[in-house]
Amino acid sequence: PRGARARAAPRGGARRRGRGAAARPPAMTVSWGTVKADSPVPNGNGHAGVWPLDKHNVRLLDNVHPRGWKNPDRGRDFVYDLIAVGAGAAGLVAAKQSARRGAKSALVEMHLAGGDCLNVGCVPSKALLRCARAAAQRPRPD
Repeated sequence: PRGARARAAPRGGARRRGRGAAARPPAMTVSWGTVKADSPVPNGNGHAGVWPLDKHNVRLLDNVHPRGWKNPDRGRDFVYDLIAVGAGAAGLVAAKQSARRGAKSALVEMHLAGGDCLNVGCVPSKALLRCARAAAQRPRPD
């Protein structure tokens, strides 16, 4: 798709630092923290953006939509074993697991890595429901 960002997963897998820990990606030189925004960012392609750009949202965007991302330069004869279209739950797992097993994999995402569930759906709604439940269970001074 036009405007999609290709992300190549590391070949041969990441070094593990404990159970379930994955290697951290290289640090990006350009952070969303330097952006002054009056509206949600990134905005484009009809997707919802993130706003306000407080320290928490800057960290989220730096992880799921890095500003300094450059697509990998591959030769015309380079062949991927797997290309996952969409960085939702299935795409992230497929690309990571195939790379851990030595395959050459790529992950293509048009908007925020993690998909709707992580960014605007399941995870944020569950956090909001938990906060509402905690507020409702708090003792009242009456």
